[in-house]
Amino acid sequence: MNKRATPWIFVTLLGLSIVFLFILVLSNYRSRFEVPVTTFFFLLVICDLGATYLLTRVLRSAASYSGTVMKGNLKLTGPAVVFFLILLIGYRFRPVEKSPLFNMAIYVAAPAGDPNMVEGIISILANNDVINATIDKNGKAMFPNLNRDYLGDSLHITSRIEGYKISKNNDTVLPVPDARGIQLKLLPAVDSTLYVGYIFKRNNIPVANATVKFSDHLKNVRTDEEGMFHVYLRAKPGERTDVMVFKDQVMCYSDKIYLGKNIKIVIDD
Repeated sequence: MNKRATPWIFVTLLGLSIVFLFILVLSNYRSRFEVPVTTFFFLLVICDLGATYLLTRVLRSAASYSGTVMKGNLKLTGPAVVFFLILLIGYRFRPVEKSPLFNMAIYVAAPAGDPNMVEGIISILANNDVINATIDKNGKAMFPNLNRDYLGDSLHITSRIEGYKISKNNDTVLPVPDARGIQLKLLPAVDSTLYVGYIFKRNNIPVANATVKFSDHLKNVRTDEEGMFHVYLRAKPGERTDVMVFKDQVMCYSDKIYLGKNIKIVIDD
């Protein structure tokens, strides 16, 4: 009794389905574990050779291709067609290498003659991504690990800096520089007032390098060698505000004061 032979088309489709499933699994594996492109294609060729042998030698599958190449006719038959077909499917699901990352810094500087330490946050908008960075004590906001695709694009830069703004408006648009650094000159906010004050001990000795904290306005400034400080506040003269003074990280003054042309604060020895 003769057994009914299985049509070769079904066997071929079964083999191709197995290979296609393997490629999908491998593609998913490399997306999770970041398989290098060279490793992916090395494994693909090995699996392709094994699948071609399975389809053409074990399962007795056959395939042919004919077409026009370089103004001539090309016809391929046998295992080569199966091999290149599987390789083409693998190429379709090849891993895409991620663009290298780069770091960028934005430097902000207070107006000339203003000794205040700038504190706040700089935000950039690039390709619909919003990234925030805190300004450090050196006036630098660091943006690490930015996508290299941002290069050549324009950055929408905004800031939240008490008493200052980065341009005539509250934001600005600048191209990403090759030097990976942007310099911004701060401008006093229109709705802020400059106040000047002094910190003295009771014997009229100036207190240098003290930190004056205006907690109502989230603003900290330091005194110079003469005990003088400058601060921009969004408050009108005559208003009262909470002030704390720290020397060597020890609080030596805390009270409400009236804002005026010249502020004088006397602390205990």
